[in-house]
Amino acid sequence: MSRSNWHKQKATFPLPIMTSRASMAASRLGLRLALHRKGPILLTSHAMSAHIYKEGLPVALKPDAEYPEWLFQMYFGPCKKLKGLDLETPEYWRLLWRQTTQQWNKLCKTRPF
Repeated sequence: MSRSNWHKQKATFPLPIMTSRASMAASRLGLRLALHRKGPILLTSHAMSAHIYKEGLPVALKPDAEYPEWLFQMYFGPCKKLKGLDLETPEYWRLLWRQTTQQWNKLCKTRPF
């Protein structure tokens, strides 16, 4: 073989077949992306990527009257600060416990063994 076309030689070993979890997830992702491209009507009337089965359409959304009232009262904004909460509420004490635990865990990470 000449030196000028050595890069044109094909590999003699078999190439691996993609049967890993990543390839299976990629194929499922392709199906999900195809469902997302179907249009705004399907996006607003179905819960996309919420179905547990590999095949079939996504779960259709019900009217708002069929869902419990507490679902619409949930807070999805940024995390609340301790200064804005009342001392007498359990939410204040849960947040205080969480923050002190996070601070303690950070301190434990930096300690030498």
